[in-house]
Amino acid sequence: MGPSKPSTGASPTPAAQDPATALEQTLGLLQSRDDTSRFVGLALLKSILDNQRDYLSNITIISRCWDAIPVRFLDRLLRATEGEKRTIEDAKNMVDLAVAVIHTFVVLLPSDRRDGEKMTGRSAGLVAALASSSPETTTNILQTLLTITSGARGYTSLWQVENLRPLTSIAPEQPLALDVIERMVLQGAQESTPNAAQIDKLFNELVLDIKNDQIHIFFRWLADTLPSIPPEALSPNPPWLSSLVGLIHKIFSGRPSFVAREAGTLICSTLIQLYSDRVLPLLFCDPSPSSDPDATSPLYLFLNLILIDIRSTFPSLMEILASPEYLKTARRVAAGFDVVTAFIGFLIRSMGESLDDDEDGEPQLGSLTISPDLLLKLRRDVAETMSLTIEFFRDRWDSAVAGAAGLDVTARPQPGQQRMPGVPLTLGWDSPEGGIGKDGLILGALRALGLWLREDDNEALRAEAAGIVDALLGLFSMSSEIQRGSDTKVIDFRQPVLTALEGIVATDDGVAAFLREDGWEVLSKDLNLIIGSAQNSSPAASLGEHIAGAEMSRGIEIIRILLVVTENVATTAPGDERLAMVRAAASVSFEEAEESSDVANLEVSMFQLAAELLIRAPVNVRRRYRDEAANIERRSRTLAVTYSGTGGNGDIVEGATEVISSMESLGFNSNPS
Repeated sequence: MGPSKPSTGASPTPAAQDPATALEQTLGLLQSRDDTSRFVGLALLKSILDNQRDYLSNITIISRCWDAIPVRFLDRLLRATEGEKRTIEDAKNMVDLAVAVIHTFVVLLPSDRRDGEKMTGRSAGLVAALASSSPETTTNILQTLLTITSGARGYTSLWQVENLRPLTSIAPEQPLALDVIERMVLQGAQESTPNAAQIDKLFNELVLDIKNDQIHIFFRWLADTLPSIPPEALSPNPPWLSSLVGLIHKIFSGRPSFVAREAGTLICSTLIQLYSDRVLPLLFCDPSPSSDPDATSPLYLFLNLILIDIRSTFPSLMEILASPEYLKTARRVAAGFDVVTAFIGFLIRSMGESLDDDEDGEPQLGSLTISPDLLLKLRRDVAETMSLTIEFFRDRWDSAVAGAAGLDVTARPQPGQQRMPGVPLTLGWDSPEGGIGKDGLILGALRALGLWLREDDNEALRAEAAGIVDALLGLFSMSSEIQRGSDTKVIDFRQPVLTALEGIVATDDGVAAFLREDGWEVLSKDLNLIIGSAQNSSPAASLGEHIAGAEMSRGIEIIRILLVVTENVATTAPGDERLAMVRAAASVSFEEAEESSDVANLEVSMFQLAAELLIRAPVNVRRRYRDEAANIERRSRTLAVTYSGTGGNGDIVEGATEVISSMESLGFNSNPS
């Protein structure tokens, strides 16, 4: 039975009494069996604590007061509703008083008492009270829950609440509610308290309860929260994903404000990073395309808005580079580039994918719901965006290393360079938050630019990109040096740089720029480190000690670039500095290559580069590498025999056979027969 309507005539007047006497009288009322007396005691206790400030710092008094409050009575007050003996106003007063008292003690109690069952056990009642509480009481409840979830047991108590809907339904319009949910999710995920299904249920309720004018708030919050959740606590295919993408399309299909567009771009980037395989078809394929031929594709509107935002932001980026505003702006633009990169990759893959499900019933990459003419428009828009990206990249790099755009390479400070007396310091213009090596915008832009340069046959854009080869190689060298050190916060740019170079060296201008900026030396140095055969001719070691999966992939890509440069008609005959790669290839003999096709691919790729270098070398120079050539040929024959009878390894056999034929054509034949 809940507490009855409190009697107004039963209240004593403690104001005229001694504070200690009033407190003892109040504690006595709380211990009575009459709900009316308890209610009066609770009201008096709140008044005493508000007026006697010296009590607030007395842990003994605070603990006595908290112990005197009956838990079941508090719970009944929190559940108070209108009834035969209680009006709506009476019920509201009961809930307000219970919340006010709990809110007071959650602040005053020491951490061990605050994290006790008596406090954390009130979480369910507090959440339920949110359904009909006043704005002031709602704020007190959320502040209380936020404090409770900071404790070791507090966040657990919230996950034990069966119905969190009163909390999730007000979350988008109440920043404190989002803070409570974020804390319970992050704290719980760290301790494996909730499972993925519980988190999915919570997020699903949030998505379903969202209102149009709150979408941008929720998107920004989710974009900040999701990356902080440990991957093992997230479902690989969350049920709320399609509904969330539907909200994204809803924003971009209308006339989104800048704030909404920014939040939508950020959440798109986050989803692409976490759920790439699942979210890309949802983002880029319309499940219900319009039958109206004049209707503009939602996909085109979506991508066009992002490209416009990137292009319109570029002119102001350099102006705000040294200000705190740059970080926020750079994050938004980088997120836009993530979406563009994902679309380019999705477009490339979708061209060779079937529309039907595979044998396992897994959804394949669907068709792009966009007309050919709009796709051509998008191509022009992307090309224009990439051209501006190259300009920005040029200015951004020059500002970081020399302080002004367009300065000659000789004007830039060299690594380890000491300042000479009388020589002025180099002017610098860079972000104060770690410089270009920690700029996420550079990484995002470079990924998109590199993929577009490699996949789109735009000779003019590739020639334009040849003008930033020095900057690309500079970032590559910076990453190589830092990755061997201890600064793990610095971004590794090497993979996107290689992707960009692969497109650039497809042109004569690109090859010339690559050689002029010592690109061969930069890449071959990294390759030598990858294969464990450094320039000091250290003996080759086991693959497991030197090559990780990502490094092996990077090594093959480096070889691919060096091979294109070597085969270019404008490239001069290789000298000893390039032919050193022949000796490096000859010194490599991975035992794992006969058991791992990935390792064999790397080894054959090196042999192909060595063979092409020997073909291009002058005859008198070539003779000095007879022993190395014989060693490469013998190893190629071994790999060809090993993989000739296996399925799916035709590239290895073909590559090894090609190397053997090249060596034979040069007169380097190690076959005893």
